[in-house]
Amino acid sequence: MAPRKIHAAAVAALMLAATAACGSDDAETTATSGAPSTTAAPNSTTEAPPSTTTAPVATNAKGDLRVGLNALLESHTIYASMATGAALDGRTEDFEAAAALLDTNSRSIADALASVYGSDPDAAYELWNEHIGYFVDYATALAGDDQAAAGEAQANLDEYATTLATFINEAVPGLPIEAVEGLVVEHVGTLSAVIDAQASGDAAAATTALGEAVGHMAMIADPLAGAIAEQAGNGMSGQVDDAETDLRVALGSLLRQHTAYASLATGAALDGRTEDFEASVALLDTNSRTIAETLAGVYSSDPDDAYELWNEHIGYFVDYTTALAGDDQAAADEAQANLDEYAGTFATFITSVLTELPTEAVEGLVRDHVATLSGVIDAQASDDPDAAFTALGEAMDHMPMIADPLAAEIAALG
Repeated sequence: MAPRKIHAAAVAALMLAATAACGSDDAETTATSGAPSTTAAPNSTTEAPPSTTTAPVATNAKGDLRVGLNALLESHTIYASMATGAALDGRTEDFEAAAALLDTNSRSIADALASVYGSDPDAAYELWNEHIGYFVDYATALAGDDQAAAGEAQANLDEYATTLATFINEAVPGLPIEAVEGLVVEHVGTLSAVIDAQASGDAAAATTALGEAVGHMAMIADPLAGAIAEQAGNGMSGQVDDAETDLRVALGSLLRQHTAYASLATGAALDGRTEDFEASVALLDTNSRTIAETLAGVYSSDPDDAYELWNEHIGYFVDYTTALAGDDQAAADEAQANLDEYAGTFATFITSVLTELPTEAVEGLVRDHVATLSGVIDAQASDDPDAAFTALGEAMDHMPMIADPLAAEIAALG
């Protein structure tokens, strides 16, 4: 079969589908357009003000493509692990809610695939979902201690790697089938490791494996974005691997993971799943250390001081979660007031070096983060998994609204 060519219109459609995961409504808008105003959930006392448009960034469709693909594939791994973890724990409602969020993510990935291949989005969805079904088969087999079924599921996943690699190579011949197949096999291996640890009841190993599985997704997203961008040539604007895009990918990933791991920790705490809570906190702390090192590198400050500043707001979220667990509205209000004050403190810190970012705009974005993550915790505390996972998707999608303007200004510093 002759390779299918990617036309400019298809590339634009792919970029739109991919950047939808980053909260962008239009691929040709600047990366720092203000986030929608977000209101805190019913149990919160803080309402997030409308975010203010920040410093403009030159249009970079190729960079947007790379950022969007990374977001979609990272989210896929996170949501899949949440679904399998809930299934193996027997938390049926959590499983169904996580599976629904995973399905929404799969639809976005299918739209991206279909736009490149000129195919039916439903057909692309079936192709992508095929491997999710095999992961479900694998988790089910482990839950039933059925090694034969587990082996069959793994064999299906290995075969799928070849199928997907062939499909991708047809439209993006710059990516060799063998290379793509190897990357998909690695994805299968890293996510299978998460499921193995979940099935064995080893929470610490499961969260460690999750961090590795999420980190691996850039190994697929980056070369895929690069090959598509190279094939598109002048049909797409910008660069896929400039300094600003590198920072957007890195910061977006760190902040997205921060939100996901925080929600894992608060959900486990409110459920009384102590081992899961401790393991999630450890993963969240590793993420916080990396964020602190990034901040310290920009601000020429002590990483421990940056870590303390970043961790301050995590402590307030812990206070908020504890208050909701104890039905202590006064303590919940105090935690929200501390988070509200923290937004101003953090914004002042950020703009002390990144002076082109208005303090009020950064403060508004941090308050949006507080509101969206508080919405997750509120739903978790009210034992509403559907609302909790819906809120989680919104909270994760919001993070590029912080990452993108930071990346632009840090890159401008040289």
